[in-house]
Amino acid sequence: MELYENDRIFYQFHGGRNNVYEDGHSEYLICEDEFDIVFKDKTVQAVVYIYSGMKEYLAAEVLAAAFGALFAFVLLLLFVRGKARYIALLSDELKILESGNLNYAITIKGKDELMDLAQGIDDMRIAFIERQNSEEKARDANSELITAMSHDLRSPLTSLIGYLDILRLGKYEGDVQFNKFLEGAYKKTYQIKELSDKLFEYFLVYGENPEDTQLQVYDGQELMEQIVAESVFELRGDGYLVDYRPAEDSFILPANIDLLRRAFDNVFSNIRKYGDPDKKISVVWETSKDTLTINFTNYIDKRNMITESTGIGVKVCEMAMSIHGGRYQHWNSGDQYLSTMTLPLRG
Repeated sequence: MELYENDRIFYQFHGGRNNVYEDGHSEYLICEDEFDIVFKDKTVQAVVYIYSGMKEYLAAEVLAAAFGALFAFVLLLLFVRGKARYIALLSDELKILESGNLNYAITIKGKDELMDLAQGIDDMRIAFIERQNSEEKARDANSELITAMSHDLRSPLTSLIGYLDILRLGKYEGDVQFNKFLEGAYKKTYQIKELSDKLFEYFLVYGENPEDTQLQVYDGQELMEQIVAESVFELRGDGYLVDYRPAEDSFILPANIDLLRRAFDNVFSNIRKYGDPDKKISVVWETSKDTLTINFTNYIDKRNMITESTGIGVKVCEMAMSIHGGRYQHWNSGDQYLSTMTLPLRG
């Protein structure tokens, strides 16, 4: 309703719908009646409107709201249903893993927390397989080592028992044979001792956990001079010709001294045991930006070709270098034996 006085509006009532009007009137307003209202002091003209299309407008609003709610519910239902299927799939795949089939890959899809969970499960599966393979290789390596060591120990032990039986039963002729059998027993005893020491050393190094091994920081040049130069001095004292060339630049080396000494002792022990004393032995080490490399080269003494079938000294070197984050490599060309130790440096 609107009230006019002399064609000038002075009162409006829209029934609480302040948004009905656009530019003063609405397309839904239709003039229903006009009449005069007589007051004590004046007469005014009253115009009454009706909302002719409001029923349809309200119906459209309700329908739109209902359709929007239904559409949102369907979308939510589809989303929840998809996630529920994915959760059920992950549950079935976990049962497959629980049955022992670790080669079954977890399905990874989406970009949400469920995908992160699936990725974490699959990463754990892969890590478990790698750990299982590593443990299996270690068991196989130890089994092979023990088998080979038992053979290497049994051979000199059988000879030692034979020598001792001859001496104990007196089945020798004169002092010459006695001394010969006694010398043979003596050598076999030390051969057994050397093999047992190496076996103990291998398991001592093998028992080191890389995560638990403490690597302290040293002046690398000073430490390597102490370890390598001492062994080179001993080789020269035994009559070997050694070309020793240390690095001139200083560097920082994270190391476990006991492990390093075991590794270098094995290398120099093999050189002393199998190297040709009449030919030059080369010990050269050099540094790069983040690596220390030590190269050993020696000619093989053809008169002493009895080698360790176990290669236990090589295994000790490989394990010690691996714990340091480095690598040990070796090559046998027939006439020469070359080995390389690589250790990471700290900047």
